[in-house]
Amino acid sequence: MGVQKTKRKSGIVYRAYWKNPFTKKKEYGPWESEKADASKLDSLMGHRLKYEREYFQPQIEEGPANSDDLTVNEVCLAYMQGGEMTDSTRRDSWYHVKAVTPFLGDVFVSELDKKYMKALEKYLRVERELKQNTINRKVSIIRSALNWAAEEGLIEENPIDGYVCKRGKDKKFEPPTRKETEKLFQKASPHVRRAIIIGWHTGVRIGPSELLKMEWSRFITISVKEALPDYASAKVYQKAIYQWIADGLLAEKTLKRAGVLQWLEESDDALLIREDVVEHMGTAADKPVRGRFRIMAALKNDEMPWRELPIEGSILPMVIRWRDEDTESGIPWVIHFNGKRISTFKKAWKATKARAKVRDDIRPYDLRHAFITYALEQGADMKAVGKLAGHADETMILRRYQHVVGEMESDAAKAVPTLDTKEKKPKKRGTPKRHPSKNISTHFQGADKNNIQ
Repeated sequence: MGVQKTKRKSGIVYRAYWKNPFTKKKEYGPWESEKADASKLDSLMGHRLKYEREYFQPQIEEGPANSDDLTVNEVCLAYMQGGEMTDSTRRDSWYHVKAVTPFLGDVFVSELDKKYMKALEKYLRVERELKQNTINRKVSIIRSALNWAAEEGLIEENPIDGYVCKRGKDKKFEPPTRKETEKLFQKASPHVRRAIIIGWHTGVRIGPSELLKMEWSRFITISVKEALPDYASAKVYQKAIYQWIADGLLAEKTLKRAGVLQWLEESDDALLIREDVVEHMGTAADKPVRGRFRIMAALKNDEMPWRELPIEGSILPMVIRWRDEDTESGIPWVIHFNGKRISTFKKAWKATKARAKVRDDIRPYDLRHAFITYALEQGADMKAVGKLAGHADETMILRRYQHVVGEMESDAAKAVPTLDTKEKKPKKRGTPKRHPSKNISTHFQGADKNNIQ
């Protein structure tokens, strides 16, 4: 946004310009002789960009009299305008539709069939040199637009209903190593540091669908006395408490002074001493030792509209400190820049990589891949990892992390005890045993060969 200035024969003229949030293209107002007139339009467009974004949506002319006259392009434009989707999804869908319409846009819906779709796939693959997964994404948007048009009564039916593209090759990800991630953290600005910590430890989707809309109102902590009922024995109590001490969540001196650790070592039934433990821990029993982020998940799994991400171990005090700082400043967002909600941190990430001197191909989303990859390598249950990551089923992990799953399967096979497979030769019956020293070479050793008849 802003006002441009140029010099002409008639004098200096001005015009306002802005970026369309849907087409991502720069648009301009008329040239004005007065700067105030251009500034007035600039101010108006700024207001619309902030409060009336629908003003910039692609507009279509009034539809034709019957559905046979609708083209694929007209259906897609109507879908972009009237379909229920978020602004980010609308922008992404519009980007994909623009790549399809030069080939398919002028085709009437009544003429569209699966042969056209196969020809479209070939065009995108050969002429545009796109990968199959990208082609599948574009075709799925066309199919969704036609389904929507059929439901709205714009067309009688979707002529390509049931059409499915062939499956593309799933990408194999190379997540950042722990050393690379630590370098990034050290060189990152505060809001990028938060993204690194939460992405690496929870596997949240990095972007506006999950991470960037996380709020402090959905973060809860669990104290010692709230956590203890989850354990069924004194030994497990003891293990958990020592772990909380190691993570810096509890002070060992305080617990020793209260005699708690001694009680746990001497007792076999934690259920009988639970109340005593809580009572003698005093204020330490109210200290948080666990955290949970409840997030509204990305719209990819209808059966899991929200999920909880555990925040535990040594990062818990850090996250609690962030919450307290933001709450005091009245900031509701977990990831923000100077108190303002952000929709991306691509530029900050690029600058962080340059300062950290790490691989240039590391993306913010690779933090999520790192969580999944390293959790699997450490032997975490595949179903539990998939649930934390928000996958609808385990096939996503089996497809995209097959290189890790393959190593796990190999390790599992190696873990089975090896059988003794040496075959013992059966003894021959009736054959006399021969003394090992009485072989031919020793029997005649030193004998005069000339005397042998």
